[in-house]
Amino acid sequence: MAVGQNIRARREAMNMQQMELADKLGVTKAFVSQIEMGRKQPPVWLCAAAAEILGCTIDELVNGKAS
Repeated sequence: MAVGQNIRARREAMNMQQMELADKLGVTKAFVSQIEMGRKQPPVWLCAAAAEILGCTIDELVNGKAS
């Protein structure tokens, strides 16, 4: 599973809307959508921030595995 799919799965598991995640990350909803659809690769800082918000590690977001 790609990083965008992992972000989406974790966000949805937390019942979080794209807009809420975007607000917490300081990016647009459109950017989050593009990442989740695999059209954009998230920068490292965004992966780190998303992992913290979504309660997981960067490895779990990137590789889809528990550490």
